[in-house]
Amino acid sequence: MKYLNPIVLADYSDPDLIRVGDDFYMVSSSFHFNPGIPILHSKDLVHWELVNYVVDKLIPGFEKVRPGHGIWAPSIREHNGSYYCLVPYPDEGIYVYKSDDILGKWKLHSQLLVGPGYEDPCPVWIGNKAYVVFAFVKSRIGFHNKLAIIEVDEDLKVKITNDYQVIFDGDEYGVVDIEGPKFYLEGEYIHILAPQGGVKYGNQLDLRSKDIYGPYEMKVVLDQNDSDINGPHQGGLVPIHDNHYAFIHFQDKDNVGRILRLEPVELINHWFIMGDATTPVVEGEISLKEEILSIDYEDNFKGKINKIWQTPCVLNDIDSWIKVSDIGLEMNVMKRKEDAIFLEPYVLTQKVSGFHLKYEVEIDVSGLEEGEMAGLGIIGENSSLVMVKKEEDKCYLYAVSDYEGNFIERKGQLVPSKTKLTIEWHNPEEARVYIDEDSIISHVVTKEKWVGLRVGLFALCENEPKGKVIFSNFTIKTA
Repeated sequence: MKYLNPIVLADYSDPDLIRVGDDFYMVSSSFHFNPGIPILHSKDLVHWELVNYVVDKLIPGFEKVRPGHGIWAPSIREHNGSYYCLVPYPDEGIYVYKSDDILGKWKLHSQLLVGPGYEDPCPVWIGNKAYVVFAFVKSRIGFHNKLAIIEVDEDLKVKITNDYQVIFDGDEYGVVDIEGPKFYLEGEYIHILAPQGGVKYGNQLDLRSKDIYGPYEMKVVLDQNDSDINGPHQGGLVPIHDNHYAFIHFQDKDNVGRILRLEPVELINHWFIMGDATTPVVEGEISLKEEILSIDYEDNFKGKINKIWQTPCVLNDIDSWIKVSDIGLEMNVMKRKEDAIFLEPYVLTQKVSGFHLKYEVEIDVSGLEEGEMAGLGIIGENSSLVMVKKEEDKCYLYAVSDYEGNFIERKGQLVPSKTKLTIEWHNPEEARVYIDEDSIISHVVTKEKWVGLRVGLFALCENEPKGKVIFSNFTIKTA
């Protein structure tokens, strides 16, 4: 099967994946968004669908929006019929979630490391022993550029060794900011695939040793070289057949976030050589049968809500805020808590999923009360919104630039109680808001820390909320 990169044009950063028979499952970072850690499924590594989340509810402390915090790069593995997902919170420690059904309910299983500064954990089983490798977060612990391991029991429940042991010090090898380590076993070798050099401009290393504690040999196995594919970064490896493998990694594309690319991998002299002789490929061929699956970003809100939606923190009262019925998504108006929309907890969001898109949603504002507003936005640290506001018993369309929490509003036409909201997103940083037949307002938008821009639905007010709105037929077209 031939394919073109990127394979996923949305912000699924820090991917890791496993093969289970003829099925592939992939997880990625989710930061402060809830539910956490999306699970994607594929038959051919090119076409993917969203099937589940590992974390139903983030740990306590995420009842408010905390950009840059939350769940960083997880790893997923299968062992003895059970699935394990290692989940790092850089301020709280490393947790393990476990399930006997990857599509079913996952449960918090253990906490292996307590405290700040640990990231990117990955387990490996060697005989009846298990080990977890991880990296360090300088902003939390004071140093980085090192990889360490702890020995744990086979069920990843408790530590066998109390203290970690550093097994690779990047400073000694001329490596910069090594992170995202993933364990793989191959013959008599133990491999650690890990990126170094930073998200935008780094590359992939293969570290190998015959002893879990090292010393490790090192080789660059994927780099930008003469391509325009910057920083081929963190990812996961799966076997295909014989000495052939596949590697999915992310590429940082600024406001869109970290998109996914698929590289062929060949085992040559016991090194995992990726891409075209270490250069990322624009197009490739993989010996798997094509099966068309897709991540569905649209939603008609009829009877159920698409898994794609998340909230920017844990909402313990979510059932009293939104519900889905035969008429659509009913959303109660909530009182504004923050100046900037990207810090508001009561916003239903999903990732932007392309470079040039038009988002539209139908909205029934007949339930709005005086001064209340509801709308659709491209959301980041600088956001662009199109919304309906009730003023003197009439509803008006507004274009809003939310620049560092400062709402700059431009009033548009009078609208009926049922109307359609439209906003366009154009890479790298432009959003266009339609507020009447003749006016298209252009705003600059910028993503928040670590994540790409989001698309969001909201209903807010400055005073005590009383009203509600109904959203339906959320659609996405090429702009």
